[in-house]
Amino acid sequence: MKTKDKMKKAIKLLKNDGLFECSSERQKTNGTLYFVDPKTMTGYSITKSGYCRRHTFNISNYGYRINHYQLNKTIQEKKNDRYGSYWTTIGRILEPGKYVKLAKQLLGPIEHWRKNN
Repeated sequence: MKTKDKMKKAIKLLKNDGLFECSSERQKTNGTLYFVDPKTMTGYSITKSGYCRRHTFNISNYGYRINHYQLNKTIQEKKNDRYGSYWTTIGRILEPGKYVKLAKQLLGPIEHWRKNN
């Protein structure tokens, strides 16, 4: 399946859940899909490299601020060096180009955000 077809399926899936697709032509060309949830006024994006993000907007007397939250699942990895010390790192599970799968993964956080905000 071509990338454009995958993007169209992801757009249809998220539109059926009530989101508006707001991606510019440049964003689509670069492989980014951007959506806004009218119920919570929250933005969501899926990128070609496999990142899913929530964008919240805070307005105050000092201006506005956009917060970005990564919604990808995480994995903990233990690493060690040649001297025997070790540490734990947290990495993101990225699935580049899998727009439909990432759109389906977004549905859970979207419903959770709607219930709690």
